Amino acid sequence: MDHGFTRRDLDHVATLAALTLSDEEAAGLATDLARILAYVDELAAVDTSSVAPTMNLVFGPAGQEATQDSALRPDEREPSLVRSEVMAGAPRATEQGFLVPTFVET
Repeated sequence: MDHGFTRRDLDHVATLAALTLSDEEAAGLATDLARILAYVDELAAVDTSSVAPTMNLVFGPAGQEATQDSALRPDEREPSLVRSEVMAGAPRATEQGFLVPTFVET
């Protein structure tokens, strides 16, 4: 199936991704994208109508209705950690919290 993905589309995506592509890189990427889209077409053509659903949060195994045990667990309040114990385990800490290396230059 022709997806109608043009060089103009490729340039637009490259601009959105802040990429500068040479003509050679763009040609290679266009070839790669065409192969990927062709493979997606192959996957879309596979008949999965006879395949039972596996599992997700709404349904239990093989598409069965979810039970309380198979659904999300209920929220339960639990005691939090003791601050002094947590801070004692930190490599570097102050009264206010953890000390971490600077990672943003101002």
